[in-house]
Amino acid sequence: MFGINSMVGSGIFLLPGVLFQEAGNWSLILILLAALAVLTMTYCYAEMVHHFSGNGAGWYYTYKEFGCFWGFEIGLFTWLQGAVAIATEIAAFLRGLRPWLPRLSKIAVYRWAGVALILILLTIRLLIWANNFSTVLKLAILGLFIVLGIFYIKPSNFNASVHNSIDDFDHAFMLIFFMFPGFSFLPVQASSVHNSKKNLPKLLIGVVVSVAVIYMVTMSVAIGMLGNRIDNADAPLAWAFGQQFGKLGEAVIMIGMLESIAGVAISMFYSTPYVVSSLANEKALLPKFIGIKSQNGVPYVATLLTAGIVLALVMMGDYLALIPCSIMIAVVQYAFVAMATIKLQFADLKRRHKQGKVDHIDIYEIC
Repeated sequence: MFGINSMVGSGIFLLPGVLFQEAGNWSLILILLAALAVLTMTYCYAEMVHHFSGNGAGWYYTYKEFGCFWGFEIGLFTWLQGAVAIATEIAAFLRGLRPWLPRLSKIAVYRWAGVALILILLTIRLLIWANNFSTVLKLAILGLFIVLGIFYIKPSNFNASVHNSIDDFDHAFMLIFFMFPGFSFLPVQASSVHNSKKNLPKLLIGVVVSVAVIYMVTMSVAIGMLGNRIDNADAPLAWAFGQQFGKLGEAVIMIGMLESIAGVAISMFYSTPYVVSSLANEKALLPKFIGIKSQNGVPYVATLLTAGIVLALVMMGDYLALIPCSIMIAVVQYAFVAMATIKLQFADLKRRHKQGKVDHIDIYEIC
């Protein structure tokens, strides 16, 4: 539930229209390709989880293979990635509210609303049950959209022609990739997972596959219901549902969309502070006070620091401006985890060669 909640958020509710505008029906293939690309990275995380059970995920694996400096750098990148993800979801939430609250288009109102949301998230962060409730509700809303929407699919809507360039496909792929990265925060609290070396790799793969299926089916139903009209809507799922079930249907999906966006922010607010607190507690790469936890295990100093960064980001950028920032930071982390995985595999291959278990060292055997 934590994995799905940290991935299924604003993207699937707000971006289908943009994706269809840039890639047409090919957006379904791009979702599949993005899922495969993410799965290659998920394999790296799964492999590292299988070898290391410490908290911290990307930075911890980098630390183990490349030392303190690079571990510290990737730790800060991971922390910043989480903060940008939270800020992006807050911006998406405010964007989703604009049809009901037009005054949010004013920058001053937008910023004060952002401050209020951050304070609310800090409060919800203390409620352990909030994540599971959020996950169940968002899956119920998407399930409702899919199950009822199937009966209103028109095959002719899939014949809509859209003229696209390579740049359009590239941008669409980037946006879809943004819809997946929450998986990298699953191992941040590896020690809290029972038998993490065995269970976390299965969870990582299972979450990415499940989310890819949800995205593919939801996008297919949205295109089938709206065709090329999908690119005219800021919230296409809500608009599509409203076409068939009136204002009440639109309101149901809108509420689900806002809750889903808030759910990602909640889950990321849960995991992101643990990244910076683990830097302080695991290897003392930051001052010890940053890792201080409350009696119920909440790293409150790290949480407040994270909230400060999120506040600054919300003040500076809107939804579509924050997405590229999130992806660029994520790619740096993924690259180092991938290199750490290769280094670990190569070291294992050399060890087996020394023990006489392999006749020669072949770089292709690492794969």
